[in-house]
Amino acid sequence: MKKSLFLLFLITFTSATVSIAAQDSALSDETLTQVSTIQALTAGDYEGVMTVGSLLTYGDIGLGTFDNLNGEMIVLDGVCYQAESDGKVVKAGADVTVPFACVTKFNSDFSKTFGNVPDITALKNGLSAEIGQYSGNTFYVCRIDGTFNKVYVRSEYAQKKPFRTLDEVMKTDQTVFTYNAIAGTLVCVYCPDYAAGINAAGWHIHFISADKTKGGHVLDISFTSAKASFDKTDNFTMILPDTDAFNSLNLTGVSKEAVRKVEQGQ
Repeated sequence: MKKSLFLLFLITFTSATVSIAAQDSALSDETLTQVSTIQALTAGDYEGVMTVGSLLTYGDIGLGTFDNLNGEMIVLDGVCYQAESDGKVVKAGADVTVPFACVTKFNSDFSKTFGNVPDITALKNGLSAEIGQYSGNTFYVCRIDGTFNKVYVRSEYAQKKPFRTLDEVMKTDQTVFTYNAIAGTLVCVYCPDYAAGINAAGWHIHFISADKTKGGHVLDISFTSAKASFDKTDNFTMILPDTDAFNSLNLTGVSKEAVRKVEQGQ
């Protein structure tokens, strides 16, 4: 069985052109690099195909998960953190492998201080309104730093083969935690609607506490004030696994609704 990565597509979105380059092309700092697709993850492909060490050469901020779906990933300031199923957060080793992730090299293009955000829907609407001043048709990574009134996060237990689909896993192996009055950072990745065939359209948000002991995939949140910094990222690179598991998947059978439900923890 092959476990290496051979296919790399660099799609550069500009006002006029779309270009495709080979793997040895230099990647701009303004590139969101994605390992595999959210549809493959939703279909149950949890086999790690890239090491954390390799992933961090593509970016210093982002999110994802780990081999066998072993917890939630938060990449911040060049460090990869693993929010485990018991709520603990550890630094992921360089040799730990990743089945799905999105990272970029963070360069703040604009910022905004948000106030009185009562829930995650209000936060996502506020983030979308802010990027709407520029373009909703490209990719963004946003970090939000502050003290949050409430953060409701999830993680999940590592899975064993044969893997179940992600919606089935979430019915039994999802763990949830609520943290009150907690300082930390939200890592938010935005994919435009047309990218729904390869990722979850809209905002995908993970959290890590300031002391790096708590974190996970954000299901709900509230705060009265926090600063958001946005990185408008005009290039997109997708690295596809060349494995038996990935090559045998029927990804056309994964609906947008299935992706939305697992993203929202339903």
